[in-house]
Amino acid sequence: MSSFCADPVIELKLANLSEDLESKNREVVLSFYGALESGNSEAVLGLLASNDLEWSFHGPAEDQHLMRFLTGAASHDRFSFKPVTLCAIGDNVFVEGQSDASDRKNCKCWIHVWTLKEGKIVQLREYINTELIVVGPIHDSLWKSQLGKGHSKSLPSLILSV
Repeated sequence: MSSFCADPVIELKLANLSEDLESKNREVVLSFYGALESGNSEAVLGLLASNDLEWSFHGPAEDQHLMRFLTGAASHDRFSFKPVTLCAIGDNVFVEGQSDASDRKNCKCWIHVWTLKEGKIVQLREYINTELIVVGPIHDSLWKSQLGKGHSKSLPSLILSV
């Protein structure tokens, strides 16, 4: 009977590769928000894998601000997407922010879940005014949104499995 013993050097190299990938993915997503804030649509489009971005939106239709900007239906200054928290796990980057933290009654919390392949954005899952819990393959909690906790309104919870 044989037992498997992982080589610590190989495990360390794999951990470093994962950290490098996650760091690069964070930088791509932060570049996206920087280009978005400045209204640089060319830079935004250059970060996408293609014009065929897989996109899902969860929230009221009137809150599809990012889609309106990317399709040219609205200017970049209509809604501000400024990340407050950012977490990378493998190919996924989880970002949350608020529309206007000073206006607690009308504040909109948002979460973007980005998927990247080879340094390009291939998928975006966008959530407005909800709480998101991300679980891994064995249902361990990997990430949970935090911004909506201080609001007087109730935010529905969603569970996303990656």
